[in-house]
Amino acid sequence: MPKKILAVDDEASLRELLKRALTASDYHVTLACCAEEARALMSANIYDLLITDLILPDGAGTELIDFTSGRHGATKSIMISGAVEPWEMPLFVEKYKLEGFFAKPFSMDALLGKVREVLG
Repeated sequence: MPKKILAVDDEASLRELLKRALTASDYHVTLACCAEEARALMSANIYDLLITDLILPDGAGTELIDFTSGRHGATKSIMISGAVEPWEMPLFVEKYKLEGFFAKPFSMDALLGKVREVLG
């Protein structure tokens, strides 16, 4: 059974790129454009991995990580953002127990490699 990934970003083109790349790697991908939509999806489903932008129009990716970890402790998380300095990334990884943090623009191959590493 394919692993389930929830990808959350307010940029439609990036969401679609994530969906194409992850689906081509045999993952089941659900997309959300904002925190509210993501919370509704996470309330109704269990995901193996959350990939979320840090800054969303109606909240923060960190809130989604807190939300999913409070509900489903096994959900792993990867953060993506164009608004964080490189020196800040390890702080987010440690504080939110992230599997990884990718600064935009990032290599899709690098992200796919990390997803494979995380989900097996």
